[in-house]
Amino acid sequence: MINTRTEGFSELIRRRFVIGSFILQRENQEKLFKNAQRIRRMVVNRVNELFEKYDGLLMPNTNTIAPKFGEVSDVMSDDYLLFAENLAIGNFGGYPSITIPSGEVDNMPVAVNITCPIKHDSDAINIAAALEEKIGFIPLSLREEK
Repeated sequence: MINTRTEGFSELIRRRFVIGSFILQRENQEKLFKNAQRIRRMVVNRVNELFEKYDGLLMPNTNTIAPKFGEVSDVMSDDYLLFAENLAIGNFGGYPSITIPSGEVDNMPVAVNITCPIKHDSDAINIAAALEEKIGFIPLSLREEK
């Protein structure tokens, strides 16, 4: 069992397994799991309030450029946790969400995320299409050599 739970997985993934198992243990459910559910509900309620006023949310995909090969770490850090925050909003509430490339910083790609209310998938796609047209961004890999 130990080999199948650890072999081939990075430190980050193994840590997630351990944390998940700990939280789901009966003695920890009330304190940790149910508290996490309450916090998730608070976030979803707040996002739903935003959707009463706005058609969608436009957010940076991450707080930095994509890491270069060889610079990627599988160690959980504060930076790692910040990277996932904006993308987690769609998962928290089951909201349709799309990420599109929006440009480059230091020749590295950056992207924006569009998240819309539940059952407004077409709005997310339409906002993404309009934004792509407005930005006019062409990825480096698709640009013609001059």
